[in-house]
Amino acid sequence: MLRLLPVLLAANLLVLGRTQGTADEEETVRISPDGQQNQPAGESFGLYCKKGLGSGSYSNFRWIGPQKQEYTSNNSAAIYTFESDAGFILTFERPTPENSGTYTCKALYANTKTVQAEVKVSFFHDITFDDCPLVQNLVKGRDGVIRCNVHGNPVPRLHWTKFNKPAIGPRYSLQGSHLSVQRVEENDAGKYRVTASVEATGKIKKEIITVNVITVPEILGLESDPINENELRTVLCPASGIPPPLCYWTDFRGRNLSLIPEFKVNPQACTLDFLRATRSQDGQYTCHAVNSAGVATSSTQISVNIPPRIVEFKNMTVDENGVSDFYCVVEGKPAPDISVRKEGDASNLESDRAFTFSRSQRDFTTILHARLDNTRKERAGLYYCRAETRGFHVEKVGHLSVMFAPVLTPKENPVYAWQNRDAVLTCHISAIPNATIEWRDSQGLKVQNPDYYRIENSVGVSVLYVNDQANRYDREFACVATNSIGESTLVFQVLEARRPSSPGLPKLVHASATTISFVFEKLIQNGGMPIIEYAVKYWRRNPPQPQSELETKTFGDMIGKQITIGKLMPRAEYSFVFSARSEVGEGPPSREWIVNTTRESPPERPVITSHFLGSVPNSRVLVEWTIPLDNGKPIEFFRVSYQQVERVSPVEVRGIGYKKSMDVRLWTGTASIELFDLKADALYQISVEAFNSMGFGDPAVTLLQTAPDLRYIGFPENSTDTLRSSIGTPLLITIVALACLVVLVVVDVLCYFHFRMGLLYALRHLICAKPSQGVYSKTNSSPS
Repeated sequence: MLRLLPVLLAANLLVLGRTQGTADEEETVRISPDGQQNQPAGESFGLYCKKGLGSGSYSNFRWIGPQKQEYTSNNSAAIYTFESDAGFILTFERPTPENSGTYTCKALYANTKTVQAEVKVSFFHDITFDDCPLVQNLVKGRDGVIRCNVHGNPVPRLHWTKFNKPAIGPRYSLQGSHLSVQRVEENDAGKYRVTASVEATGKIKKEIITVNVITVPEILGLESDPINENELRTVLCPASGIPPPLCYWTDFRGRNLSLIPEFKVNPQACTLDFLRATRSQDGQYTCHAVNSAGVATSSTQISVNIPPRIVEFKNMTVDENGVSDFYCVVEGKPAPDISVRKEGDASNLESDRAFTFSRSQRDFTTILHARLDNTRKERAGLYYCRAETRGFHVEKVGHLSVMFAPVLTPKENPVYAWQNRDAVLTCHISAIPNATIEWRDSQGLKVQNPDYYRIENSVGVSVLYVNDQANRYDREFACVATNSIGESTLVFQVLEARRPSSPGLPKLVHASATTISFVFEKLIQNGGMPIIEYAVKYWRRNPPQPQSELETKTFGDMIGKQITIGKLMPRAEYSFVFSARSEVGEGPPSREWIVNTTRESPPERPVITSHFLGSVPNSRVLVEWTIPLDNGKPIEFFRVSYQQVERVSPVEVRGIGYKKSMDVRLWTGTASIELFDLKADALYQISVEAFNSMGFGDPAVTLLQTAPDLRYIGFPENSTDTLRSSIGTPLLITIVALACLVVLVVVDVLCYFHFRMGLLYALRHLICAKPSQGVYSKTNSSPS
């Protein structure tokens, strides 16, 4: 029993110690979260102090900081306390690493015992990305930097990757936390990932950055075409780059044209619009192309052309033999070509040696001076000044008036009158300025007696009527015109008109059985007045013709022209009498002219009116001819003959084919016939002859060349039948036979290889087989 006492005592002491330790643990306070804390700086954080498991009361909770300072419930402080159902909380609003340390929570247990718990808190700077745009641009050909500032405490480690592969290489390097790229290339574009990690805290953060490779703008030459004044014109700036650049324009004054109302700038299209070009806008213009990679500029000289405009080309009035100065003043740029021409003359005056020319220029104005000395009145009229430059041309008309003394011209002189007909003296006046007119008699006295004279004046014409009461024949009257330049006189002579004289006898040209043809070779005295018509009276003398059947024909003119009188009787004697008539009356008849008609005879030669120029189609040829004189007997028919011929000389042909003839018995006015189915490319001789009861007349002959047959070009003449017989049919038979032979050979070869039969198979066995005693197959037994 005594031996067990020490053991029991030790056991009691152990139980008592454990009981006391458990009681202490239950009576303390607890901090949540428990254990050492590592928290990011700048982020709100709280520590909870809670009651322990003791059964006593807990009161007077306090939080003590690393510097033994006690925190209060002042919520405006960076660190403060407040109570809640969850416990007594110590709140960190924006902690910094300087707030790191051991924090203690104390409380009064059962109003007698102070209990506490402590926790170690470390505040660190979390990983942050600063100045790290998610989309960044690098300029091709330049060194670039992919920016991303990474902060953290402890300092994080960085790792850059591109397309999930490390961004390493001789052109890549780190500048702090940035990734530097040398001589940027197009394949540097893509998605880059920067990873920041802190081993002490286990923090890892990533950012994905999209990198675009851009190019500096480039301008590929500005256009420099000139602009016409008052024209709407767009000038393009051909700028390229990535991203597409925006453009603005400046002029030679340095002005931004986007702000000038006379211009319109399209930044996206890089165009400059001249809304209405003016000459003051002539100068240098600069295009500025801008994108995020840089700026490019290019300049061009824009010339504003001024279309030609004739400023001055005046009308002129000069005295005859004076000096005419033409001044054509033209505004334009470039300096236009200036010429002056007269109306009705296509060539300009520079080809006229009577003119002298000089040119002068001032700013945009060019002056052409054309000088004409000794100006004649014939130079008067309209003149055109023409200015031309680069597709533009303008004309302006001016008038040159030449003042000259009156020029008088008569309508007719001398003037004829007869019986009670007035003598009409017509005086045409041309004068600048207008002239005054008066008439004077042969004594120089002014004509004014209304009993004998009447004067009618109009523009440019004065007419004096002298009646039959005046002593007018073989007298002179003067038309006198006066203006400021001078005086002119035109003398008229008045004569008495008489009837035409008797015609002479004509010259016989041809006499047939029914016609007489003649011609007058000598002029007839007309008595002062034009002959109106000629009369021919004729009658049959033998056999005699009744006076009532006497015939008369009139002609407007007979002198030098052949006149034919037809429908006469064969073998008869005719008398002809000729006379002429004017306004005065009919003149005396000529002497009697006697002519005999001939006997009846074959008809005259027809005249073929068809003209066969070049080659004519051979399928249908129309031949036409005139109806000739029948020479006293009616024409019964026409015989048309045609024959193929060949030339033996330039003027001689020879028949080589059968001569065919046809008769034509019906016609009206003119006769005709159609020839069919002539040979192609052949020469034919066609003749037409008329027939009456006296026989055939002389034939009319012509040649006709037919055109080649286009269906057989390349084959000789007359080869149609030969072609069909010697080439067409034999060739066709040969082709068919060869085709059949080829087909048979192919079929026989197929039969030989596939069926062991056919002509080749039979020939093989007949020629190549050896003689044998019997025939047997593989299935037969060999002969014993």
